[in-house]
Amino acid sequence: MSSENLRFVGTISLALLALVAIAVGLSMVPLPSERLFISHSGYTVRYPADWIVGDVRRDSSYESELIREPNGRATIAVSVHQEPRLQERGGRAAVAREIELGFTRDKNYRLNFFGWITPEVGAEYNGYVATGFFDNGSGQYAFREIGVLDPAGSKVTFRTEVLAAFVEKLGPVVDAALLSVRSDWTQQILKRGYGSTLITADEAKGFVERLPDFALYRDAALEQGAVYILEAEDSGVLWKVRMYVGGANGGTLVKIPIESWRVDKTTGAISKVVP
Repeated sequence: MSSENLRFVGTISLALLALVAIAVGLSMVPLPSERLFISHSGYTVRYPADWIVGDVRRDSSYESELIREPNGRATIAVSVHQEPRLQERGGRAAVAREIELGFTRDKNYRLNFFGWITPEVGAEYNGYVATGFFDNGSGQYAFREIGVLDPAGSKVTFRTEVLAAFVEKLGPVVDAALLSVRSDWTQQILKRGYGSTLITADEAKGFVERLPDFALYRDAALEQGAVYILEAEDSGVLWKVRMYVGGANGGTLVKIPIESWRVDKTTGAISKVVP
């Protein structure tokens, strides 16, 4: 994973809660000329003044509002999907599973990162971040998508797409737009996140141990007579939690890295590192 993506993942949890911070290691110099877009969902987005507010796409369950770069090389989309299942805990978990499978099993996607704000997918307040590349049949695009699962019954997504050949030029522009997203709801969540007690290394490892996928790796290691080891490395606002399996070799314990996660010290949000 590139250094840019490592920085991005490093602050991804608070970015999702607040929808105001995506760490991409890029300059945060304000755009020289911008306009304010107010979506039907109540979110506001700042975008370059020469970009075009495009068509609104609708069907029975969703509405997408689009902002396009004049030459068609990049798009910012704010979408609201009506999803009554989010009003029920079990329904939220089912929706979360469908979202993750949609990204991880679709061959058109090449993910750099996918993570949930909390591993408890049925939690009342949850959401996700996905980044990487996808092929829509006419070309390859770099994308970032932030989704918020609203317990009132809707999924709000913020997605940017840039033609891969223009990522260096237009990437900072769409990232700045994501940084500008605001709503009263996200500000309330931000205050809750910043008011939390910092999580210790042992607590971070405990969170990882409760993950369903961790149990699969652990059980496989134990069945083979190996031991598993969890280590937490301090990385500023995050704990880097790594899982190793180990076995004896001439009296020395040999550790083999298997998986790794990042745990936000403030929120406890877990992001799995995608190889």
